[in-house]
Amino acid sequence: MITTAFDAEVHDRTSFGCGVDSINGFLRHQTTQWIRKGLSSCWVLESGDTKNIIGFYTLSAAALSCEDVEVVGGRHLPKSIQIPALRIGRLGVHLSHQRKGIGEALLIDSLERASMMDAAWAFVIVDALDTHAAAWYKRFGFVAIGHDALRLVMARATVLKALR
Repeated sequence: MITTAFDAEVHDRTSFGCGVDSINGFLRHQTTQWIRKGLSSCWVLESGDTKNIIGFYTLSAAALSCEDVEVVGGRHLPKSIQIPALRIGRLGVHLSHQRKGIGEALLIDSLERASMMDAAWAFVIVDALDTHAAAWYKRFGFVAIGHDALRLVMARATVLKALR
């Protein structure tokens, strides 16, 4: 599977529909602005020679507090700074392609892309939309941060080990 950087001039985002209005709306109406403003990058899986989007995810810089990191086992980290992280902000698969392993492939692709970044990061963060999505991410090794069952993280060491 090869994802490419989203390009508003090339990719048809109007036909994308994953069944979640907030994800569809983000891809259709906000992605280009967020990319232009440096708020996130967006990576898409295209359908062959057409430029229809089968699935996509976004990545952006983030930070965790020391308290959050301690809850998930982060030890021996500086207490005086925010801990650098990467956020998988949105991940969606077109309805016609769901339940075929594409969501998992996009998640793995996002983790591989994160592992190749030159920027420092200690965790990957996901803010799941609901408990069903949180359970899906937990299947891959993400863990909830304390009392917030929808905010999940995976340590860099876990990401790198899983990708080996």
